[in-house]
Amino acid sequence: MDVSRALDQIAEIHGQLAKGERVLVVGGGPVGLLVAVVAREAGGEVLVLEVDAHRRSVITGLGFDVLDPTTDDVAGHLEAWTEGAGVPLAFEVSGSQPGLDTAIDALAVRGRLVVVAIHPQARPVSLFRLFWRELTVIGAVPRLATVMDLAAVTVPT
Repeated sequence: MDVSRALDQIAEIHGQLAKGERVLVVGGGPVGLLVAVVAREAGGEVLVLEVDAHRRSVITGLGFDVLDPTTDDVAGHLEAWTEGAGVPLAFEVSGSQPGLDTAIDALAVRGRLVVVAIHPQARPVSLFRLFWRELTVIGAVPRLATVMDLAAVTVPT
């Protein structure tokens, strides 16, 4: 599969990324890394949050900015990075309650949250925050064909 087709699929499924938009990817495992690569290739400015040191080193090696949400000041970094506006687009790929909370809290007014992770149980979500900030939540099932197509895309080094 070529890059443009993979990007078209991700754009259609995952929140209509616009060139130059700041994108937060919460969770830097295999699927999160694919989302980050595609978002960057589509012109997004990408920040990845990942708790695992080895994954962070791989992500950094691919040229992404990455933070450890357990030790770094994520809120302060996002405040500076977005000049207080929040990110327009966040992908929740961690499958954790703290990851979901961070993704929602990071969003700008009218921001879009794409939930890619499989959450094994129901998660509490602040409906007030969704309402007050006019957020959009999009569920995205990473279908095998899409993930395999994206895996075939050559990652620029």
